[in-house]
Amino acid sequence: METNNVNDYLMKKMIQKEAMKKISSDYPLNDELLMKYSNDLDWEEVSGNSNIKWTAAMINFWGNRLNWKTFSERANEEILIPELIEKFKDRWDWSELSDNTDLKLTYDLIDKYIGRWDWGRLINRGWYNNSCYLYSIEFFNRYAQYIPMEDFENSSLWNAIVEEEENAIKKEILLKDN
Repeated sequence: METNNVNDYLMKKMIQKEAMKKISSDYPLNDELLMKYSNDLDWEEVSGNSNIKWTAAMINFWGNRLNWKTFSERANEEILIPELIEKFKDRWDWSELSDNTDLKLTYDLIDKYIGRWDWGRLINRGWYNNSCYLYSIEFFNRYAQYIPMEDFENSSLWNAIVEEEENAIKKEILLKDN
């Protein structure tokens, strides 16, 4: 009979752990709930939970528990503002940020952190959904020394430049034929 009690206890613990993992991944936790359940939450999942309304104070307080690779990958535009990027510049996973389409790139932002970007990922952010509207020949010329040429021809940047040239040629053809 004692074995059944142990098995029941272990089963209950396993189920609770899995339930907390799911809560950690998608429940809109606030600072009070993070505090109350901090030892029960799965912080890998919390780090990727896009339903949490993070503030600078929360990130600062919970930063040692966050998985910054996951947090950088899943951070949304509410988190990826210049003030927070600067405040936590030494904690972000810049490879993940380079690929995060919620980060609104500007030339100023790229220039400020020029040595931190993963350029192979930065040039592959997906030009087709306007996640990198900066992709152009101007972008290439400005950052050519950082762009890994082995990644360039198969990149979103390449596709955007080719499309830009295609449109220019089409326009020229239309003007000549009219």
